[in-house]
Amino acid sequence: MEARVRGVLEVESGDVRVTLDADLGPRPRLGEIRVVSSGRTHEGMVRRAIQARPGETILPRDLAESRARLSDLGTFSSVDLRMVPVEGQADVRDLEVSYVERPDVELEYGLRYNYSAGGSGTTEAPEDAPSAPSEGRLQAAAALQVANPFGFGWRFGAYTLQTTTRRNYRLGLAAPTLLGRRVRTQLLAFDEADDDSALAESFASRVRGFSLQQSRTLLRETGSRRWHERLRLQWGYTNKDIQYSEQVGSPDIIAGNRAFLSVALIGDERDSLTDPTKGLFWTATTEFSRRWLGSDVNYVRMYGQLFTYVPLPKGLVWAQGLRAGAVPGDDPFYLLENRFQAGGPTTVRGFRQNGLGPQLTEDEGLGGQAVFVMNQEIRFPIWKSLKGGVFWDSGNSWLWAREFSLRDLRHTVGGGLRVMFPFGPVRVEYGFILDRRQNSDGSYVEPLGRFVFGLGHAF
Repeated sequence: MEARVRGVLEVESGDVRVTLDADLGPRPRLGEIRVVSSGRTHEGMVRRAIQARPGETILPRDLAESRARLSDLGTFSSVDLRMVPVEGQADVRDLEVSYVERPDVELEYGLRYNYSAGGSGTTEAPEDAPSAPSEGRLQAAAALQVANPFGFGWRFGAYTLQTTTRRNYRLGLAAPTLLGRRVRTQLLAFDEADDDSALAESFASRVRGFSLQQSRTLLRETGSRRWHERLRLQWGYTNKDIQYSEQVGSPDIIAGNRAFLSVALIGDERDSLTDPTKGLFWTATTEFSRRWLGSDVNYVRMYGQLFTYVPLPKGLVWAQGLRAGAVPGDDPFYLLENRFQAGGPTTVRGFRQNGLGPQLTEDEGLGGQAVFVMNQEIRFPIWKSLKGGVFWDSGNSWLWAREFSLRDLRHTVGGGLRVMFPFGPVRVEYGFILDRRQNSDGSYVEPLGRFVFGLGHAF
């Protein structure tokens, strides 16, 4: 921690030799741990996050891990760990911990006009995040969060999304630890009403239920510029009561209870969250539903994705994506509310949102029990924050999982520009459909392609 490196330059026969002389400095021991800040947070919770112990040699990685643990509590807006010399003991340092707590109450609200009706593609968030506002032109949302009212790091939240066709209400409780262990826990209750269901415009749906989700970090990166979770395990239980305004198909398949256990592994080796140039990101998730869990039907839902980023000469980056999922079953309406979709700005560019696979109408996709998406993209710098990219996308979704075939993949190629911001790129691209479908008279059923506007990379 107090190492000093001295560089010596020696000129010999026109060459320069550089010698680095490293002095490791003292290896102090930890004296006392003092929590100098005060507030709602219990001091014991802060001390449990400190990895160094009095009397032990102070290691930088222990301090880095302590900062990460304190940040994971979600209670503080900033944390500072400072080593303080002890008078009369040259080889001893005390550790002072100071922090700034988050506001007691936070309120967020927003209003959005959606120029196109479309969902969020097949890229899944492992956690049970609020549904994407895929229906309704005018959308309003609000969220209220109460942080750490009892000093144990708990957070209480309320969320609502209101559109012309959907009403979504959620109440949640999140805790950063469980019995002193670093297991994040979230309890969520939800009530969603949809006047324009995925089945048809004349049917309304309502989904009520709750979920209990937990996660634990298995590997963490603290030695590079980007500190992040390298490997995370998530598991949980969800129970939904699904009702439609009218009976469709098999009543026990379309509506009723869905209860399942979920398990997910998330790996992240990217060098950047918003604009990766090397590394990989992957997820593997599964839902296991059985009647003894409270479900009306038995099923297994599997989904996985893998994104890799390879640096090339001249600042080029080769980005590759692979996504696949399946829900084996014999009913075409199986798991109607949680089917796989493909097509759109984040999956197969050139097609409209959810425009691949089984369709209900010209503007509404039904989705299916299986999906496969593959992406290849070359990203390159142009000038300062302006970058470009060319891509080849392919994919499709199938009504039944048993119909899956790579011969049915649809293909698009294209390119575009993206302007880089701290939060990520703003993209403008055009995708050409390579295998446009034709009528019997030779006219094309599908357009030449589509423009794509998006925030963030496609994958």
